[in-house]
Amino acid sequence: MTEIVDLLSTTPLAALISIGTLVLVVWGIAPGLVLRLASLCFEKEDPKRREMIAELYVVPRWDQPLWVAQQVERSLMDGLGGRVIDAGRGRLWDRWEYMDGIAMNAMAPDTFEIPEQRHKDQIRVGDLVKVGFDSFREGGERMWVEVTKVKGDRYWGTLANQPAVVWGVHYGSRLRFRGKHIISLYEDEQFERANLAPAAGLSR
Repeated sequence: MTEIVDLLSTTPLAALISIGTLVLVVWGIAPGLVLRLASLCFEKEDPKRREMIAELYVVPRWDQPLWVAQQVERSLMDGLGGRVIDAGRGRLWDRWEYMDGIAMNAMAPDTFEIPEQRHKDQIRVGDLVKVGFDSFREGGERMWVEVTKVKGDRYWGTLANQPAVVWGVHYGSRLRFRGKHIISLYEDEQFERANLAPAAGLSR
C-alpha cells in the first residue's frame, strides 16, 4: 500500500488523469458502446442483438474489452456478412430474368398456353397478371403482379406474392415488364372486357 501511495505521490498529475481516463474509457464506457454498435450488424428482429448486450454484464469487468472484441468479429462475419450476401442476391448473384411467354408458347403451344393479345389489350390499372421469373440458379416461379401503370406494351406493377426461390424481390416490390412476359391473367373481369370490347368500344 505504501508503495502505491509513493508511486501516486511522485507521478505527475497529468499522467494520473490520463491513466484514469484510459481506465474509464477501456473498462467503463467503450465495452457497452462498441458492443451496441456491433449489434446493429444483425437484423432488427434478430434476438442476438439483445442477447449480446445482456451477456456483456455477466462478463467480469476486466475481461470485457477482449470479450467485446470477439463479439465485434462475430457481428461482422455472421451479422453484417450475411446481410451483405442477402442484399446482393438477385442483383449481383443468384440473379433472375423475366420469362418470355411468347417464346415459350412458340416452342410448346400445346402445353404452355398464354393469354390472347386481345385479352392483354384490355389490361387496366388494378388488374392482376401472372408473370414468369427464371432464376439462374434455383429454377423459377410464376407470380401475380398488380398492374399500376400501362403504356402501350409496357407495364408497371407491384408483386402480389412472396417469392420462394427468386431473390432480390419480395411482396410489394415494384416491377416493370412487357406484354411478352405476361403468361396468365386473373381471368373473369378481364376476359369479360375483351369479349365486350368490339361491341362496346372499350379501350384501355
